[in-house]
Amino acid sequence: MDLNEGLEQLIKYKELVAEYNKKKDELVLAEKLFNLEISTFKELVAIDEDNKNLSTLYDVYKDFKADQKEWSTMLWAKLDAEMLRQGAENYDKKRKKC
Repeated sequence: MDLNEGLEQLIKYKELVAEYNKKKDELVLAEKLFNLEISTFKELVAIDEDNKNLSTLYDVYKDFKADQKEWSTMLWAKLDAEMLRQGAENYDKKRKKC
């Protein structure tokens, strides 16, 4: 799987997890209503955390793709080497944070 496919899958699963979280919230309210022990939904919490971590990485990738597209269409006469250098440094910093 390449990064583009991974990004598509992440978006799909984030939507799916959001739906499951809504159902979880409804179930927790029902458990409270009937004074039952509250379920923890450990797997759902773990998946949600994984999605958040992956989102951080894929956000950097999305930003890079957008900048790369912009830079690749820039005319040589308008090329600002300092801007490109700063952009590369910013992505290096973001990469290290991930």
